[in-house]
Amino acid sequence: MAMVSESAEMMLKHIHSLSAAGDRVRTTDLAQQTGLTPATVTEMVQRLNLCKWLLNMKQKGKLIF
Repeated sequence: MAMVSESAEMMLKHIHSLSAAGDRVRTTDLAQQTGLTPATVTEMVQRLNLCKWLLNMKQKGKLIF
């Protein structure tokens, strides 16, 4: 499996942190926590999904990991 970039690794850590409570993770929550725009977060999540680093399902604007 390919190496993950530092920014992708940080995104995965933020996703893990937000999902630890068992709640769904919203891209807006990730954007606020990381200081990135929602569009940038969406792009990163899509790339991580394509690389099989995470699997997600969208449901009413929320990501389920």
